[in-house]
Amino acid sequence: MEAFNKEWLSAIPMGESWKHFLELRTKTAPNRTDVMSWSDLLDLDEGRSVPPSRERLRLANSR
Repeated sequence: MEAFNKEWLSAIPMGESWKHFLELRTKTAPNRTDVMSWSDLLDLDEGRSVPPSRERLRLANSR
C-alpha cells in the first residue's frame, strides 16, 4: 500500500490524460503551472493548500 501511495502521489499524467489534466488545471488553478500530479490537483480542487515546489516548477518548465 505504501508503494502504491508513493507512486500515485508523484505520478505525472501522460498522453490523453495529460491533455485532460491541463484542461482541469486551467479551470481549477490557472496560475499553478507547478502542479503536475493528480493528487495535487485534487487537493487544490477540494480547497486544500498545495505549496509550490522547485521540483514541480522544474518539471513544468521542461514540458
